[in-house]
Amino acid sequence: DFMATYTNYEIEIIMQETNNLDSLLKNQNIDVVISLKRTKSKELHSEQLLSAPIKLVYSSRAKLEGDTTDQQLRSLFYYHSLYVGYLDEHVPIMEWLEREYSIKQSSNVKDSIFAIRLIKENIGLGLLPEFQIATEIAEEKLKVLDIGSIASLYKVSVYMSHKRDQENLQPFLSYLRKQFHYDC
Repeated sequence: DFMATYTNYEIEIIMQETNNLDSLLKNQNIDVVISLKRTKSKELHSEQLLSAPIKLVYSSRAKLEGDTTDQQLRSLFYYHSLYVGYLDEHVPIMEWLEREYSIKQSSNVKDSIFAIRLIKENIGLGLLPEFQIATEIAEEKLKVLDIGSIASLYKVSVYMSHKRDQENLQPFLSYLRKQFHYDC
């Protein structure tokens, strides 16, 4: 949509590890970074595009056992593997869950898209930011079970970073702000 309106722009999407994004921006190898991490460099601008709490999700095909949320959580953690590892926010939530529940198995995966697929196929459970699974929840492919306030304490944010004072980027930056607007 952006390129249809602004035909003088060329957009190339590059997937990168987050380790060297600041240097890529500073060296002008790339113009804009969208990442889960905020830049710390003073010569770069970083702003939050969206933020959402983490949700414990499971397949709509999974059968919940028990009458209370606590019993249902215990059952899910006993019968299903919990897929984590793709977000830093998993660490404190996992520590809390392991103190409260007996988690039979957890597996680290590096890709949240892969985790979503496993969860939809009823192979496991996941801890995912609400913005990433809103469609699957609305379509009832995934369901959410409340794990309490711990999930809201560790929200996942998406940031946009770029070099300061680049007027030529303003139309694209405005477009990104509108596209990523998400109310949780």
